[in-house]
Amino acid sequence: MKIALHTSTQPLINEHNGFKDSCLFLKHMKKRKTPNYRWCAGELKHQVEYMSHALYDYAKRDCYVMPDVFINAAIHMGFEWFRRNGRIYFNISEKSMNWMKKDKEGGYGAVNHTLAMMEKEGGA
Repeated sequence: MKIALHTSTQPLINEHNGFKDSCLFLKHMKKRKTPNYRWCAGELKHQVEYMSHALYDYAKRDCYVMPDVFINAAIHMGFEWFRRNGRIYFNISEKSMNWMKKDKEGGYGAVNHTLAMMEKEGGA
């Protein structure tokens, strides 16, 4: 019996990129002992997408991050998850989230901070 395989690997590549981007984003977050109910997984996922749009030419690369891919990345990076009112939250420090707020020029601090960190580490 033959098994039909999908010929397109694009969905897998997009999920892989989303996982890597989520880990890059979470690398700059600090942990705390209690859940942070200000930012749910969906809101954090959007921050990763904003960062990805700034880092890559999104005409050539899909920057969409699936919610479950972000959740898996956060667990992989050592964050604990908590469910409340049907949403997923993590023990991410609020202080490490302050740079994610929109700045005066309309850009996102997450993008600027991540780009600065990558430059500092020699990755950009």
